Amino acid sequence: MPAEPDVVHFALYLAYFPKLLAGPIERARSFLPRLTAAGDVTNDVLARSATLIVIGIGRKLLIADPLFSRIPAEVTVDPLQYPAPRLLVWLVAYAFALYNDFAGYTDIVRGVSGLFGIELSRNFAAPFFSRNFTELWTRWHITLSSWLRDYIYFPLSRALVRRNPNATHFVTLFVPPMVTMLVSGLWHGPECTCSSGVG
Repeated sequence: MPAEPDVVHFALYLAYFPKLLAGPIERARSFLPRLTAAGDVTNDVLARSATLIVIGIGRKLLIADPLFSRIPAEVTVDPLQYPAPRLLVWLVAYAFALYNDFAGYTDIVRGVSGLFGIELSRNFAAPFFSRNFTELWTRWHITLSSWLRDYIYFPLSRALVRRNPNATHFVTLFVPPMVTMLVSGLWHGPECTCSSGVG
């Protein structure tokens, strides 16, 4: 029956294990064609996939975990006992560790998927080289950022503009980014533990 493969592929899309825990967030319209087109895994694909896996494991074990273990727990519990420069150092270290933890996980997921002949989306594009916050937003966790933009920010902005055509109205300017950030916070969870790899 022609409908059966579509149901099977969609079920596989929903349950595809490498991307299930923390992304990349793949949309059905882009993932299903890749699934259908997945063919022979060439030596080049194997080499690239293995390289991604090795880089991902290296980022996790050699960069993220050691950095996380060096950051004192008291930094977030009682930050006033540290001078501002020391706090800034720990903040930068945490951001760098979180990036390598999450980007390392994504590299592993993309590498494992490549072994099956399935290409997953890139999730990071050198975010620390961004020139401003807007660019950082589009280069950090790219698949989540684009999902939030397309399904939360733009629809809410359009709905508010329809209700109030004044594009400079406070509600029109303030509500969409705040709701988008709230949904992003809910997606990440109330706590972001250092070992979770979810950032």
